[in-house]
Amino acid sequence: MEAIKINGGRAHLNGVSIYSNKGFAQVLLDQKKHQYKIRSGGYKKSQTKFSKFINFLSKIPFLRSFVLIYKIIRRNWKKFIKALLIYSILVVILFFSDSPLSNQVDSVLNNEKVLYLGIMIIVAFLIKITRVSNYHGAEHMVINYFNENKDLTFKGLENISRVSTHCGSLLVIETFIIFYMISFFSSFYDLNFLIAYMIGYEVFKGQYKIFKPIMFMSYLIQKYFLTAKPSVEELNVAKLALKKAVLH
Repeated sequence: MEAIKINGGRAHLNGVSIYSNKGFAQVLLDQKKHQYKIRSGGYKKSQTKFSKFINFLSKIPFLRSFVLIYKIIRRNWKKFIKALLIYSILVVILFFSDSPLSNQVDSVLNNEKVLYLGIMIIVAFLIKITRVSNYHGAEHMVINYFNENKDLTFKGLENISRVSTHCGSLLVIETFIIFYMISFFSSFYDLNFLIAYMIGYEVFKGQYKIFKPIMFMSYLIQKYFLTAKPSVEELNVAKLALKKAVLH
């Protein structure tokens, strides 16, 4: 029998999604009605030549970082198309507009160092002031508990760390840290970001001990800016999501 493995999770404004090798589950809490909205299911493994090629690429250092991008776009292709459309409209408006405001916006968009830092600060702020940070912490705690104890009793859960070494937020943080480090030596910002992402993914996978200071800094940012101490109610949502994901 295949051992149960947690592949990851995601925090929402009002709930948690958790993914295992057995299946996935999303549990959202309607606070007004005090009811759970549960969605769960299994996976269909693809055996096409292309899927085998993707699996092959996922084993090659640095190149495997692009496999993750492919999987994210594949799972969220509708949102990706909408974002691309909005970005294209913005570019067209800026190209044909000559107002002071459009020139300022264009200036910010062309300054990648300012743009990326601004995006990070805004996203972190929005996460921190909403219940996303609480559910993010709850998600990490139940996953860490299960990975450590391999049971669903959740005894002593309140003492479990809300820092996750497998959360995608670390990949984002590590990529940005490396990007700014590289930018001190190179002004080719688009190329810098591409290189930073490739290196950041290897750091995220924990392949190189030399990058431990970056990993430690990322853990601190994740703990104090992207997660918060969850309530009992929020932990119950995360526990239910994990149970549904592993027992599917």
